[in-house]
This record gives sequence, C-alpha cells and structure tokens, in this order.
Amino acid sequence: MKRLLIYTLVTALLLGALPACALAATADSPIILGGSGDESCYSTLVLPNGNLILSMATSGGLNGEAEFDGYTLKTWLVCLAPDGSIVWENVFGSDKKNGYTTLHFLTLNDDNTFYGTVRYEIDQRTQYRQKLTFSCDNGSILAEGEKVMDTAEEDNAYREYFSAGGLTVTAETLSGETGQRSRSLTLTDARSNVLWQLDANAIGLNHIDNWVRTSQGCLMYGRYHDSASGDNDVVALLVDDTGNIVWSYRAAGISDGDLSDGIVDSRGRFVAVGFCRDSVTSSDTATGFRQLVLCLDAATGTELWQKATELTDYSLPHSYVAELDGQYILCGSGDNYNSSIFQSLDQDGNALQYWTVSIPECSMLSPKYIQWNGELWTRTMIDDGDSDVALQRVVIP
Repeated sequence: MKRLLIYTLVTALLLGALPACALAATADSPIILGGSGDESCYSTLVLPNGNLILSMATSGGLNGEAEFDGYTLKTWLVCLAPDGSIVWENVFGSDKKNGYTTLHFLTLNDDNTFYGTVRYEIDQRTQYRQKLTFSCDNGSILAEGEKVMDTAEEDNAYREYFSAGGLTVTAETLSGETGQRSRSLTLTDARSNVLWQLDANAIGLNHIDNWVRTSQGCLMYGRYHDSASGDNDVVALLVDDTGNIVWSYRAAGISDGDLSDGIVDSRGRFVAVGFCRDSVTSSDTATGFRQLVLCLDAATGTELWQKATELTDYSLPHSYVAELDGQYILCGSGDNYNSSIFQSLDQDGNALQYWTVSIPECSMLSPKYIQWNGELWTRTMIDDGDSDVALQRVVIP
C-alpha cells in the first residue's frame, strides 16, 4: 500500500580528530515509507523474529484517496522484514473531523501479540487514551481496552507519558487555584496499577525528558527549573520500584542546561547527551550553546566524566546517543535541517569522528535511534514536498 523507495545516500565525512578537510563517501540507501500524503511515525517495535513494526499516521491521500480535510489523520501499522520488504500493513480507526488519533508505546506481549496506546487529541491536547492489542502476524486488532479520559476541565491537567518495557512514567502539570502549577511523577505498570507517585519539585526533577530502565529501577533525567533564579540545572536520578530515591545527581558548573537522551551502556554506565550554556570550566566565557555529554556510574550516580563543547564552525549533535562497536554515537539534525549529523566518542568522551548524512533534495528532521537485528538504525522524518519516514542504517566511517 505504501511506496517503498530506495534513495542514493550522500554522506560527507570528517575523519579522525575532526580535521578541516571533507571527504566524499557513500553508505547504504535508506528505506523510505511514504505516499502522496504527509507521514509521521510515533513508535517502533522489533519482534523476536527480526521483523520491525512501525506505528504511522498519514494526513493526505492514502492509497490514492483524496486529500483529507484539515487535521484529519489515518492511523496505520506496517511490518517490515529484516531485508526491508513489507510483511503486512493494517489501517485502522476512522477519520476525525475535530481531532486526530495516534498510536504510541508499542510493547510486546508473550503470546505473539503486542499492544499500544491510542491517543485521541483535539487542539494538540490528549482527550482520552485507549489500550489496543494487536496480532504480530497481521496487525489486526484483537482487543480494545476501556477508553480513559485524560484531561478534566475542572483540573486543567496536562500530562506527558514516557513508556518503556511495559512501564510508564507520567509527568503531570496541574493549575491550582492560585495559578501556580504543581507537577507530579507517577510510575504505572501495563495494567495501569500505580507503583509510586512523587512530587517532581521535591525530588528536584520538574522537567523530565525521558528515563531508562535499570536493574535497580527507573533512571530519570532532564532538568530542574528554579522559578526564583531562572536556572535550569541538569539532573539525573534513580528511583527504585517502591519510590525510594537511590541516588540523585545535579551537574556542577551548569546553571542553564538539559539532557535530551541517555543510555545505560555495556559497562553499566549512564551516558547522556544534551546542551548547556555555561561551561564546566570557569576560563570559558563564551555565551553560546554547547554540546553536553556526561557519564555516571548507573548504580551509584558518581560522575565519571563530563564534556561541554562549544559549537563552533560545525553543528554538534546533542539529541540522541547510542553505543556501537565500543563507541558512543551521537546524532541530531544539521543546520537548516539539510542533513543528519553524527559524532563518535570513545569511552572517555573524546571525539573520534564527525560526519553528516543527507538525502538529495530532502530536508531531514529529528533522527531517532532504532536497534534492529543487532544493527543501529535511525528513523528520520524527511520532506521533499510531502513528509515521509526514512530508515537508515548507521555506518561508522
């Protein structure tokens, strides 16, 4: 049903310790999923047999249909074999004239099924959520959970969800009678049972960016915004499954920063990437943005190293991090969104290589990592007049 295109990939490389010269090279062509409308991807799931499922939404002509009106979207699933061919597709839901439906947080069950959370939204606010269970064989809907209202007019609640491994951390902002906004963090399991709830301001993490599961609990990260001083402190903390704080870390020397993405690597270390304005060295007085990379002992929160690198004549990625072949691979969108940018670091955070990947005549937005059959891929939104989704295997030059 969808077009599956192969583009020639153009890769520009800066090798070694980031020298000034540029070399031309080629890399594997990407898989392009798209049609005549605008495609978006909200979640991915790798199955035990190596197939990859993507949760997609399309506004515009799907399968030759006419353009949809307004913000109407179609929701669909596509399953790809390891060679990139389409195994099955399933379009579900109905056109919504006053809102749209998207499917998030695909999670595998142990009975050849998987589930996801449907969000029905109006004016970019989630109105209700519903759990749907699907067949891994063909993507058909096997069960529909109860529709849960997600907002209440009387409490003006705004919620963000961060799911992994069947668990969900919910960050809620609530407008009080005085106009002040309180925030809470709640961990729930797949059956929506509450495991713990914490006051986000009290624990010093009132803006969570995401979390990663460890053997000890939930390692959450982001920033703490101090409304009095205006500071944004870089924060990471580990909470066990009963809601006890195992350790809490706040980056020293940084009063305006944030962590975008983090992993627990093969050595049991938490490695995170983000950005900051203040350097960790007092001799650096520049005021521009810097790439921030830090490494902590995931079990104790002890800082092992921290790197704050000023952005100079080239863009430095600060959106996502992954581990590949003993190196840390950072990625992000390039200037003017004309490429995806990559940088590799060694185990001590020292820069090894820098390279960019582009698709001719396409802008590229927000490359996100996927681990697929033992290889590292990116899922990227591209635009050449209408938006499509591109899957690209990451190749270290």
